[in-house]
Amino acid sequence: MPRALTWSSELDEKLVFLLNKKKMTLRNAAKVLGVSRSFIHRRSQKMQYNSHFRACSTAREQAGFEPLAVGHPISWRAIETRHQSRLRMEPVLYQTKAA
Repeated sequence: MPRALTWSSELDEKLVFLLNKKKMTLRNAAKVLGVSRSFIHRRSQKMQYNSHFRACSTAREQAGFEPLAVGHPISWRAIETRHQSRLRMEPVLYQTKAA
């Protein structure tokens, strides 16, 4: 029967350290930590997902986990260029013609 695994935040930190080392693979990290390669793969994906989701804007968090609909304003803002974002930030001043 397999032994019970008690995973901690210290082991998460050690996993991050190991995976950042040059020439370290998931398989080698699994050997060092004494767990399966598939467990290390799932754990690293979960850690990456959590850190990626923390980097999202509040509008994206409020939209939820589901993919955004085509043409959603959040996705349009994500792909806009710097020039477009500067234009959006600058107030538009219209001059009215005096008759």
